[in-house]
Amino acid sequence: MIKHSISVGVGQSIFYLEVPAPEALKLVTDPTQFYWARLWPAGLALARFLDKHCHLVADKQVLEIGAGLGLPGMVAAQWAAQTTLTDVYEAAVSLLAANTRANGLKRVSSSVFNWQHLQQAPSADVVLLSDVNFNPADDETLLHLIEHYLGLGSSVLLSTPERLWAKPFVSQLLPWAIEHQRVVENDVAVSILHLACQKTVRL
Repeated sequence: MIKHSISVGVGQSIFYLEVPAPEALKLVTDPTQFYWARLWPAGLALARFLDKHCHLVADKQVLEIGAGLGLPGMVAAQWAAQTTLTDVYEAAVSLLAANTRANGLKRVSSSVFNWQHLQQAPSADVVLLSDVNFNPADDETLLHLIEHYLGLGSSVLLSTPERLWAKPFVSQLLPWAIEHQRVVENDVAVSILHLACQKTVRL
């Protein structure tokens, strides 16, 4: 696949990301399998949030699920004890590994993980999720995933565009929210939620 590089400034740092070229993506038969190949506003918003709240990930085991290009996880890796970047697509994971090396990030690994397989969920102190709830059919599985980590005492940082159909999903998370920010990134309104266990986990 044809690739090109982009640079992204977050705080005082610049991250260089190799990504599939737009002309290559036009040739794919199923565009949904390459949603990971774009830097979405919610991912950039979460990356900027982490840069300003680095104490939330400092010296922690950080896990990014559905990482795509992995910018939030790479920002967190500057302070985390260990960062794991995961995606369901092997092509995304290969680029994640290459880009973390290219940016000189230490204590970072990348691996394939399908959130449908909760029994294989890696352990983490902090879980990062950005723009993962774009398909309402995934909401129940995502809710169970989040409940799983909150039940283990992990915190979850989730960023999501304020889509109309996403409101019911976000509403279910609000009882766990210890912080809820609304920001605008590239003209897109984004909610950022800091979740921690404050109620009994649903069985």
